[in-house]
Amino acid sequence: MSERVHRRWIVGLVSCDDVRALQKQVNTYRSALGDSWDGLPADKKGTSGPHGSIAFSALGERCSLFEEESCTLGILAGSQMDRGRALITELDTWRDWLASVKAPDLPAPVVTPKSDVSVFESLASSGTMLLALAGLYLMSKR
Repeated sequence: MSERVHRRWIVGLVSCDDVRALQKQVNTYRSALGDSWDGLPADKKGTSGPHGSIAFSALGERCSLFEEESCTLGILAGSQMDRGRALITELDTWRDWLASVKAPDLPAPVVTPKSDVSVFESLASSGTMLLALAGLYLMSKR
């Protein structure tokens, strides 16, 4: 039996490039799990319940909506990244379930893009921004 998937997310600053990379990962993972789902015998698939075809279809719709989002403002990238992380986590749950029912062609968990800067870099960026704002404030007082 396959090990359960455990992820550790790093908190920090993200950009639109990070969101686009995660959108590709969500698409790849969803497609691979869909192939595994399609290979399940009918007696292992249900229509309702947490791992039924209705739930899998709803997950697919949410993934599609995430993949279609465009990231135009870097300031919104963090919330988009959070939605993508939630989808990857939900896809991991489906992968674990598919492994437990011995689904064929089970993909390995996707490697998520390194998207976040370290806490130190995040603090340094915030400090730089505060210095710039303080400078602008002082210049406006002249």
